[in-house]
Amino acid sequence: MRNHRIDIVVANKDRINLFWNSLDTIKNFDPEVDRIIVMDCSDNSLEELSKSEKYLDFFQLKMNYNFLFFKRRNWNMNHGAQLDYLRLILDEKIAKPNYTFFLQDHYLDKYTAVHGDTIPTNFVYDLNLVEKELLNDKEQVLFSARNGFRVSSSNPTLRTGISNQIHRAGSVPSTFCVDGSNYIVAPDYYLKYFANNPDLLIKGDGSYQFAHVWESRICKILYDQNFTFYELSRNIKYKKISDLIFDYPDPCSVWMYFYDFPAAYVFYGRDIYNYGLLWLRRPGALYRFIKNYMKYDRNKKIEKIAQQ
Repeated sequence: MRNHRIDIVVANKDRINLFWNSLDTIKNFDPEVDRIIVMDCSDNSLEELSKSEKYLDFFQLKMNYNFLFFKRRNWNMNHGAQLDYLRLILDEKIAKPNYTFFLQDHYLDKYTAVHGDTIPTNFVYDLNLVEKELLNDKEQVLFSARNGFRVSSSNPTLRTGISNQIHRAGSVPSTFCVDGSNYIVAPDYYLKYFANNPDLLIKGDGSYQFAHVWESRICKILYDQNFTFYELSRNIKYKKISDLIFDYPDPCSVWMYFYDFPAAYVFYGRDIYNYGLLWLRRPGALYRFIKNYMKYDRNKKIEKIAQQ
């Protein structure tokens, strides 16, 4: 067996068919060196596994070798799946690949669950070309999203408009934020970061706000290491927000603003920003927060599931 080349890591919640039915948008998947790893937080993980098994023979995949299925903690969104996947590598539960392709269950689907982070209609990922590009420059984030680049920015109280497409007065750009954090990257740079910050892989309240803060932070870890962000369908690369805005001064089809919480990057397990302020405008949110906080065990073992 050769070394693992690319892990396709699917964050799934009750929609694994969207991934399997769209697998033709990935070219040159090699079952000898590439793996599909499902990080599942579905209500019935065994049912999602059963759905997956129907595709294994068709795609000539082998359980426990090039297909792995894990039941994970629900940190709410797909960014929690990324954290749990990295934790599995650091705990030496799975071998580290050269590259990791993070994606949500719907990300490749162009027909039934299309969102702004879904790949463009005519786009196909060629893993051989991806590997070639990353061998040329490993310090890159490769992605392709309908909304293109997003610039994560602070979200001050004073605003000049109510839309994310309109710049808010006083906001400060801080990082690129790939929509949905669906991208391909060498995991080494994350592993070094989390090896030095291990508590971040086990702490969190599972809330929607927690997940969205991580959507920016997971990219900022790489942005602060001077990574190149390469949007494949548009064939453009940027390392700095200032360079992107110099070429495209106003939000457009190439990029848009993504406004974050004010204290998004002061974080040790939970952000210092008082999410409780939102409860004043969202009846019942306090109850749901407490219910979710009690439900999600941050130290819960990530279970490997396989049919016997």
